Amino acid sequence: FRSIVSDYLPLVAERGESLNDFMRRFAAVVRLPDPKFETVDLAVLLKQQAALAKSVCKVAGIQLQLSLKPATIQGDPALLQQVVINAIANARESIGEGGVIRISSEGKGFVVADNGPGISSEFQNQIFTPFFSSKPTGQGIGLTVTRDVLERHGASYSLMTEADGWTRLRVAFK
Repeated sequence: FRSIVSDYLPLVAERGESLNDFMRRFAAVVRLPDPKFETVDLAVLLKQQAALAKSVCKVAGIQLQLSLKPATIQGDPALLQQVVINAIANARESIGEGGVIRISSEGKGFVVADNGPGISSEFQNQIFTPFFSSKPTGQGIGLTVTRDVLERHGASYSLMTEADGWTRLRVAFK
């Protein structure tokens, strides 16, 4: 046994270092650009992204409901569009078929909610971890991008399944 450990432990340690180096280099590739802040009409941005997702949701029998009130924020429209796209895609994938996605604006923020099966308490603390995914085909990048964009905008956010069974991404801008 000692012979096996002494022969293979250095190889395992070397492989671990190689993987660590690879992940650092890979993460550097997916770095986000600095936000270019401008005035963004939040209701318009949400409506546009919902329109893009409408046909995919329809095919899956998912209702897309909007409740939008006018609000403007300072943000980078392209980066914020990606956040909304990720939120809708996650909700759609969570539901699978035949559910509801609700997109609403609240003051200087928004909520994307779905009535899918929810986030397992086992995974709740890992959902914004880079490369973590509870989905078999997930890459673990979408929520990491979402987190990074929102933090660069100084926004507060949460993603959880609430007591009523709905999973909500809540975002509030300053």
